Amino acid sequence: MANVIQFKSQAELSTSKNLAAFISVAKDKIMLWSSYEDFDWASNIWPTHFRRIRFHNLEGRSIHFTKDLPVDLSLSYPFIDFAKAYLRYTQQIKQTTTIARTIAALILLESALIQLDGKADITKAHKRHFDKAAEMLPHYYKAKLEIGLTLEILATNIGKWHITVAGTKYWKHPFSGMNTRRKDLNEREKKLPADDALLALAEIFANGYTCDQDDGDVYISSQTCLLLSAPQRINEGRWYRTDLLREEKDSQGNIQVFIAYWVAKNGKYVRKEVPATMSKHTKEAVERLKMITDQSRKLAKHYERDSKTFYRHKNCPNVSDDQFLTRL
Repeated sequence: MANVIQFKSQAELSTSKNLAAFISVAKDKIMLWSSYEDFDWASNIWPTHFRRIRFHNLEGRSIHFTKDLPVDLSLSYPFIDFAKAYLRYTQQIKQTTTIARTIAALILLESALIQLDGKADITKAHKRHFDKAAEMLPHYYKAKLEIGLTLEILATNIGKWHITVAGTKYWKHPFSGMNTRRKDLNEREKKLPADDALLALAEIFANGYTCDQDDGDVYISSQTCLLLSAPQRINEGRWYRTDLLREEKDSQGNIQVFIAYWVAKNGKYVRKEVPATMSKHTKEAVERLKMITDQSRKLAKHYERDSKTFYRHKNCPNVSDDQFLTRL
């Protein structure tokens, strides 16, 4: 049987060459993150200036971030090389903390390509693939407007860089920015406390530097400080560890403070940056919370060890464990 030769048009050859050149530049010429000890282009998990990222597909979203990512749940080859190149190239231009949105856009586009074409070939990307990605977006992510805008930028870039011959650079996401943004702002304003309340709490917290406070004042003012340092759900404060503050050097060599805490809703730990202007107060708030919960944590640890003895708190009288209690 004669071999079947598949001919490519000049336009297809050009997009393939442009894609290969784009990946080559991002892989071999751009050095972003290469100084990190565990950075490896071939890996499906990368360290970045913000946090570790994983190149998983749509089905791999449920894999816990502490676990290894199986090959079958990674972005498919060769799309994964484009995804890595795109992320590294765009972050080299401007490093941001919205890497997760870019990853989400790439994941959705890969899934749309596979669903419509059977494989993820970025050079074949068309407006209909972005339409499909936008259609899937609300079923998997809450940030419709933000990821929609990221998809739009992705469509514009691959069209502008001639990685695809289709007119993707003219594609617009279908989510209404003005209505969504106005609604979000109105909802946020309703949740914000009054300025007088924040000033009162700030004064209570400031007093803690110069005088003793009862545990109620310490807890409320310190918890407020942590919420202002890194926005989160109020009940997530129940899962704080004593080592919730982490420090790492950023790309400029400066110390960046993070709050690392457990999110029960998602079943995973997350990290959020603490603004430099808040880091001193954030550290003080953590120390105060550790101080007022010290005895409670010791009691909990005592019984977690399945102890059969009575807990000896600091004011406990020096009597034997089997002595009967008496009335005062």
